[in-house]
Amino acid sequence: MNKTKTQRQQLFGLSADATFLNLFDQPTFSGQIEQVFRKAINISINNTLFTLLSAELDNAPNSCRLLNNDLSKLNLKEGEYIYFCNKTLYLGKYYFISFSFCHPWQPNNVCFIPENINKKTYLSFLNTQISVIDVLLNREGHSLFHYHGDNLFYLTAAKN
Repeated sequence: MNKTKTQRQQLFGLSADATFLNLFDQPTFSGQIEQVFRKAINISINNTLFTLLSAELDNAPNSCRLLNNDLSKLNLKEGEYIYFCNKTLYLGKYYFISFSFCHPWQPNNVCFIPENINKKTYLSFLNTQISVIDVLLNREGHSLFHYHGDNLFYLTAAKN
């Protein structure tokens, strides 16, 4: 009997947030690849968006940084199947991610200094940030994270 064994390339997770790491507590799960960019790959699992990031970027909520720098060079396409089994995440037909070197990522604590609230530069900074968010929310259907179509957030990430 001639058996053909599929060979997959191993990718390595470097760091991941607690939500991503909690996926490992599930026996199995599956999902699909949503978008592939140079520095990020968005995957959906149980209607939740997770992001695989290039090593060049810092972690974010629901993310895992990979050892790779250019994720667009991987042979992955939107809609491909992903699944998790035995502490390994399988991506499409050709890849799997090992988390043996992956460490937990914790976001920096935001420190609010009440004395700064009345400073002109701080108020100007806050007003600018609020204006940017308002524009995005009005343009993007009241969500900063609507990840389908021509969303400004993901188009900008794709350019970087």
